Parts: sequence; C-alpha cells; structure tokens
Amino acid sequence: MSSSIINLIKFQSKITEGDSVTNTINRLWLDQVSDTIPIIIYIYDVIAESNIYINKAITNILGYLPENFKQIDLINLVHNEDLNLFKEQRKKWLNLDNEEILKLNYRAKDIQGNWHWLKSQDVVLSRTSQGKVQQILSTISDITEQKKLEIKLQKQIECERLITDISKQIHQSFDLSEILETTVTEVRNFLQIDRVIIYQLKSDWSGIVVVESVNLAWKSLKGMTLVDETFANNYIPLYKQGRIQAITDIYQENLSECHIHWLAQLQVRANLVIPIVDSDDLWGLLVAQNCNCPRKWNEDEIDFLQRLAIQVGIAIEQAELYQELKIANQQWQLLASTDGLTNIANRRFFDQYLSKEWKRSTREQVPLSLILCDVDYFKKYNDIYGHQGGDYCLQKVARELEGAIKRPADLVARYGGEEFVILLPNTNSMGAVQKAGEIRSRFRVLKLAHQGSDVADYVTMSFGVATMIPSQKTSPQILIEKADQALYDAKKKGRDRIVLAGE
Repeated sequence: MSSSIINLIKFQSKITEGDSVTNTINRLWLDQVSDTIPIIIYIYDVIAESNIYINKAITNILGYLPENFKQIDLINLVHNEDLNLFKEQRKKWLNLDNEEILKLNYRAKDIQGNWHWLKSQDVVLSRTSQGKVQQILSTISDITEQKKLEIKLQKQIECERLITDISKQIHQSFDLSEILETTVTEVRNFLQIDRVIIYQLKSDWSGIVVVESVNLAWKSLKGMTLVDETFANNYIPLYKQGRIQAITDIYQENLSECHIHWLAQLQVRANLVIPIVDSDDLWGLLVAQNCNCPRKWNEDEIDFLQRLAIQVGIAIEQAELYQELKIANQQWQLLASTDGLTNIANRRFFDQYLSKEWKRSTREQVPLSLILCDVDYFKKYNDIYGHQGGDYCLQKVARELEGAIKRPADLVARYGGEEFVILLPNTNSMGAVQKAGEIRSRFRVLKLAHQGSDVADYVTMSFGVATMIPSQKTSPQILIEKADQALYDAKKKGRDRIVLAGE
C-alpha cells in the first residue's frame, strides 16, 4: 500500500462535514483522485462499527454504488468458508500498530451473486485520544483472475499426481477390481461430482456397471445391466472411433426423447463419457455424472479423464495378460511349456511371453529387463558328481531363482543346458541388477557344494543384465543379445559376478 494513498485518505478524514465551499471543493477533488484508482479504498470506523468512506472502485468490482454500500457491512458479503478468517482479521485491528499492515485473501459476493477473490491490506488510519484504534483504512484488490490461474495450476498438479499414482498402482498390482475401484473413487473426489462409473460393454453392446463411486444422496447403479437401443445404435459406433460425449444438461442437448428419459431414470443431469480401449477394441466407458444440476465440463477435465481412461485400458490389458499367464501356468504340461527337469517355464514359453511383454512395453514405453545366468564350471560339476548330480544341481538352481521372483508378471525359464533366463517387465537396469544381486546372495546362503569350481567351494552363477525401452524399430532379439554379451563378459572377468550391458 503506497504512502500516497494513505496520506490522501488521511487528508479526507480531516475534512469536516460542513457545507462550506472549501470543503465541497476539497471533497470533490479527493473523490476525483481516489476514483481513478482501480482498487477499492475503504474506511471503517471500528468503534461505531460503520462504513465511513468507499470509492467508486466498489462499483467496478462488486457492482455496488458507494452511497448504497455505506449501509452494508462488508462482512455480510463474505463467503461462509472465509468468514472466520475475516472475523479474526477484524479482531486483530484492535491491537494493530501504526505502521503494521494486515493482509487477507477472501471471497466476497457481488451484487449479481457472483464470487470474487479479494485481497485486502489494512492499516490504522486514526486513533482516539486514548490511543485506541478508531478507523481502519483498507485497500482491496480484485485477484479473481489470479486465483483462477492458481486453482487451475493446482488442479493440473493434482491431476498429474493422480494419474501418476494410478499408473504406479497399475504397474504394481494385477488386481483389476482394486485398480478400478480406486480410479472411480479418486475421480469423483477430484472432480467433486455425484457419480463416477466404469461400464463394461457386452457383445450385444448392452453393458454392466462393474465399479462405481456415488454420493449417498443418489441411487447406486453398480451391478446393473443397462440396455438402451438408441444408445447402442447411435453412440457405440462413435465411441469405437474414440468419440467423447460431454453433456452439460440432458434437457438442453440435442438428445432423443427416449435417451433423455433413460438418463433421467438413472438420475443423470450432466454426463461425460470417455471410451476405454483394450488392444484397439472398445472395452467399456468411463462415465462422470452430475445428478443434482447441470455442469459444464471444461477441457482440462475432459483431458484428465481421457488420460485416465488410457491407464484403465492398460490395466485391463495387463490383467488379461496376467490371467493368460495364470492359465498358461496351469496348462504348462498340456502346452509343453514346462521344462521337464526343473518344472519351470521352458524356452518355448519364454519366447512367447517375451514377445507379449515386448509389445506391451512398446505401447506403454516402460523398461523391460532381462537377466541371463548360468552355473559356473557346470561341466566340472557333472564330471565330479555325475549327470544325476548335475540334474539335482539344476533343479536346486531353478528353485532358488523362482524363490527370488516376487511379482506375478516376472518370469523364470530354463534357457538351455545350465543357462537360465529371468524376464522383469517394467523394471529399470538398477532394479534388474539389484534382483541379480539378491539371487547371487541366495547361492551364498545355499552353499551347494562344488569341488570343481575355481571361484568358490560351492555353486555360484554368472549374470548378464540388459535393459531396454522397447520400440517398433527394435526387437526382443537385441535385448537377448545384449544380455548374452554381458554374461560372456561376466565369465571373462572371472565368473561369480554381475555385468550390466553397456558398462
């Protein structure tokens, strides 16, 4: 607050209320000057609890005329959520030092009922002869646009956090129902709306509400099978093409009567529908609904839900892939996908699984790591302990490798002879090297005797680690070659060690 404004108001405060020509000229001059200032100049008498002066900026900002505003206490215009802060501010006036400035941001309602963010700076204008604060001078700026930008930025930050959290959960869990439940709950809280559902489409284009988050004031749709011929005929083809439907008010849009009736039965007033795609097929819909009143969906909200729908599609595809893996695990014998000696995946299954994970990692642009490892001096082991002993060694190695793998999507397979392979989806090089280190430590604890080893008196392994972010221009074979070269380097450097490709 500039000293010139303070001095100006102090000058006015000394003007008497007489009707002399001099006072009239002084007041007219003061009004002309203060009314050119684009901020509200406001004087409040603390003792009389009344407004003393306000300039014409009150009209430009809140729509009130200065002469009418003198009969209004500003506190009556303050938003309920800011009222306590505003009252505390007035209490602080009583102990304010002469040069001290009190600042406060709050919302106030204009004459049309719209809310404005205001920033006030309060100083003592005058005191009684006993030194008590008598008048407070406030300069009040309209910071509504600045606040809108701050809120928009905060929304963007929260949006990115939410998408990151859900994406992280997707990569850490294969529980699709948990992921979908979290998604609808977080979306409803973030958008502050009445209902969010995920709607899975059937082959006849009817659908079932598989998950829902809803305000208790409105009925639940979870588990309902929703059938609407107009919806299926008119909208499904568009959703398959990626179309988004944003309805502000079902009664103000160009919807058919039967579609309006159908939505009204579901207590829907505003509707935002985003397609969920799984492997280029329309799996279902992510739907945000306002039940109580119309709602205009802004571009940021639509973009947010689009990005979230992509993550949901990834989660669905990942869960399906996991289910396929579980089924494959159960049918290994029938599909000849199990190594007969070690009872872990064989080379054939590994090649198929690597191909699927490569495609998925290409779509998601996440790292894929591979560890090639083999038993050090295994030929000497066979020579000393015989082939039965060698088979037993490989079986023990397979168990240790499987025991080190925790995530459902990770795979251990016998690659050939005494060589094994570990595939680690969505794992960077640091994580892969750490996993190889854990396995190496397990063999130190196991201490399976190996009298023919030149590096230890127990079975050890050498590890070659490679990591790539797959793309359509590369192939899984490149990843295998990188790991194979790293394994070769590990042996060349003395065995019983881990080498990361490229180091």
